[in-house]
Amino acid sequence: MPFTTYTRTAIATLAALTSVVAFAQSGANKLHTVVLSVQGESHVLRTTAKTIGALLQEQNVALTEQLQLSAPLTTPITEGMQVSLEAKASSEPKAAPAVASPKPPAPTKAAAPTKEAARGTLSSRGVLGNLSRYEGKRVLTLTATGYGPGENGRWGNRTTMGTRVRYGVVAVDPRVIKLGTRLYVEGYGECVAEDTGGAIKGMRIDLAFNSDSVANQYGRKRVRVVILD
Repeated sequence: MPFTTYTRTAIATLAALTSVVAFAQSGANKLHTVVLSVQGESHVLRTTAKTIGALLQEQNVALTEQLQLSAPLTTPITEGMQVSLEAKASSEPKAAPAVASPKPPAPTKAAAPTKEAARGTLSSRGVLGNLSRYEGKRVLTLTATGYGPGENGRWGNRTTMGTRVRYGVVAVDPRVIKLGTRLYVEGYGECVAEDTGGAIKGMRIDLAFNSDSVANQYGRKRVRVVILD
């Protein structure tokens, strides 16, 4: 074969191959218009993705177990295609409404004393009744009496700490409860240890009232006392 003929044939073959490659590349990069709908929100997109899976990856859309795709991930992308990704319908049966039982509730046994109660601290399980809101605090069982402003002897209307005798003040034995301590006395309320008394020794307290008559009516009682601080 003459050289010129060979050269022309080679050039023609090379041109043909170039056309094929160019055509293939143009197909690979061909843009398609698709509608992507994710849980009711639709977007019109232009994409070169070949498959639905590639489209979701291109758009950073995650396919979770709670979502259902309208077609398999390997489905080829075509012009004008609609791809939807919606939440799966729940297949769990609805629970039947509860029906109240006509039977009365079975009697419950009283709770056994807890370790906290044995140590003299309050438990939220109600072992010490309505004082459970002071959970974890130290509790003492003391003998309580009442006194009023006119019964404070030579101190008059003043406490040991120099404050006025009034409701909310309690006289204590400082060896048991330090002066200035905040307390909660069952049946009386919150108070402060601001006073002492000659007869208030050991496990005794004296609760102040605003009048002597009310103090006398209080009498003598065994009460639980919570040490607040």
